[in-house]
Amino acid sequence: MLDIQDNSIAITLDDGTVETWKILFYYHNEEREKDYYFIYKDEDEDSIVVMASKDGETLEECSEEELEERVY
Repeated sequence: MLDIQDNSIAITLDDGTVETWKILFYYHNEEREKDYYFIYKDEDEDSIVVMASKDGETLEECSEEELEERVY
């Protein structure tokens, strides 16, 4: 489940632990009907990860095809 507040996203993992990540960039892709989050750990700003959500509840890894698309 996702909890977004103040440019941060709290992610509950499968084991029940919660991790807080900062949101660098967010966008919604109408064609894919997905939200994309560019997130990083506050203590490691170089560790940017791109995740997607189709339901607003869960995150999934982006495919190579999604990562190669350009955002305009």
